[in-house]
Amino acid sequence: MPLLVLEGIDKAGKATQLKFLAKRLTAEGYRVEHISFPDYETPLGKEIRKFLQGEIDLRPEVRQLLYVANRWERVQDLEQWLRKEAFVIADRYSPSGIAYGLANKLDLNWMLNLEEGLPTPEMVILVQISVKTSHEREVKKDRYERDEVFLEKVRNAYIDLSKKFQWCVVNGENSPKDVAREIWEKVSKQLNI
Repeated sequence: MPLLVLEGIDKAGKATQLKFLAKRLTAEGYRVEHISFPDYETPLGKEIRKFLQGEIDLRPEVRQLLYVANRWERVQDLEQWLRKEAFVIADRYSPSGIAYGLANKLDLNWMLNLEEGLPTPEMVILVQISVKTSHEREVKKDRYERDEVFLEKVRNAYIDLSKKFQWCVVNGENSPKDVAREIWEKVSKQLNI
């Protein structure tokens, strides 16, 4: 079964859309598992949280390695779910690491090599919103979310990557139900379900 990934800058509505998509797939008779990255419950996820909260400072390369290693911490779960024929929906995955890495001026090929061996998404859906919308939706901000210039770089990296890797793009500025409908249309068409 496929690994589906919902991507976008903070407050794009990824968690909300994950719930809508999981509910629809379940109603269609599919088994669904979901996961969110970074996973702050793992040992490395706790270090990532410290960075995001401003408790520690890490070079961009070290952050990139931590984010990738955080996905490797959960690879057994991902592989097990996929073997058991469940749709796996991820709220962020490798694409977000690459988008944020590009915003931090890291080399694309180096980052792609770090991801090699992890389960490959069948489909990446970019929920696109403006930085202004992100800030209007988010009250409590981490160090990335506070930096509007950096967040715009991430947003632009997502747009460029979506063109390069042919990801599906939906307008996250629309109502949650309209976004969910658009996502379902794209998922059902691409996966023939």
